[in-house]
This record gives sequence, C-alpha cells and structure tokens, in this order.
Amino acid sequence: MLSQKLLDALNDQFNYELESANLYLAMAGYTSDLGLGGFTNWFMAQYE
Repeated sequence: MLSQKLLDALNDQFNYELESANLYLAMAGYTSDLGLGGFTNWFMAQYE
C-alpha cells in the first residue's frame, strides 16, 4: 500500500498535468483563431 504522503504527491502531480493540458488546449484554440497554424500545431502537440 502507498503512503498517504505519496498518494497526495501523485494526486498533486496529476492535477498539475491536467491543468497544463487544459492551458495548452486553450492556447491552441486562441492561436487557431488568430490563424497561427504553426503555433496551434505546437500547442496541440504539447496538449497530447
């Protein structure tokens, strides 16, 4: 069984990863609206 401290750290990291993915997706949408396809592709790659 994992310790509570380790579980908390894993949950924190998981939440950071989800937050980062959502930010990259939002930035991809924004750059897409501006017609900046290269930036959009890069942000989408980071999102995935």
